[in-house]
Amino acid sequence: VHLHAHFLHTPSSVARYAALMTGLPWSCSAHAKDIWTSPAWEKREKLASCAWAVTCAAASLDHLATLAPADRVELVYHGLDVARFPVTDRQRDNQPRDGGDGGRPVVILAVGRAVEKKGFDDLLAALAALPDELHWRLVHIGGGEKRQALAEQARAAGLDDRVDWRGAQPHDVVLAA
Repeated sequence: VHLHAHFLHTPSSVARYAALMTGLPWSCSAHAKDIWTSPAWEKREKLASCAWAVTCAAASLDHLATLAPADRVELVYHGLDVARFPVTDRQRDNQPRDGGDGGRPVVILAVGRAVEKKGFDDLLAALAALPDELHWRLVHIGGGEKRQALAEQARAAGLDDRVDWRGAQPHDVVLAA
């Protein structure tokens, strides 16, 4: 049995305390906010007591490696298995979409939770600044607390007919999109 915490801040504190109480080994993954907002002393203590840790960015690895015992932290990039995305007829087409043809608009697929830190409000503001004669569509997949506010922002900017809000979707629907 092994304990693992996803995030270096509070979840790792819980895993560390549980490991101390049970004698079990523990590990963690560290990503972004949890790395850059936690004090160095706390990260140093946790990294010294865990069996191993992983992080998803080279800058994070470089930082955590200065606080951890040698070889304690490894880099595991987030990524996509491109084999799961077969080439489509649209990709075989070899006709670039530059927004000049209303019958072939540029399609922007945005997958993510509609929350402040994801920046979908900035994306909508940038799209609203594009020339009207540029043909594009935005497809957003994801739920989140700001979804309604983002839809209202799109409507207020006159983008309502160019944005398709699909909400949270199962994995196979996301892959198909």
